[in-house]
Amino acid sequence: MDTSQAFGLIDIIVVGGGFYVLYAWYMLMFKGEIKEGILVPKSTSPKRCKDLAGYKAYMGTRTLIFGIVVIISGAVGLYQDYVQKLPVAVYLAALGVFLACVIWFAACSKKAEKLFF
Repeated sequence: MDTSQAFGLIDIIVVGGGFYVLYAWYMLMFKGEIKEGILVPKSTSPKRCKDLAGYKAYMGTRTLIFGIVVIISGAVGLYQDYVQKLPVAVYLAALGVFLACVIWFAACSKKAEKLFF
């Protein structure tokens, strides 16, 4: 396996993770279920949520944005790996946005955990 194939595999996992985030968003917004591991840590029981409506309002849009950014970032990586090489600045910008969004979402999740659990 060369580096292009390895990065391609990672990008496929990233896109899959993005779709899992969108699934967690769907379950939160339409079924009222909080997915452990993505929205709250495994050590926090979703049943302990004090205000589900407030949690949905706080985390709903943030989770949707995060899922979309993750999918787009993975798609840019797949395009880079399998279709055509992108300029380095474009690839690094996509990577930077992805990493910034991961940090932002982690901070939002931590804050939501403190506010609603």
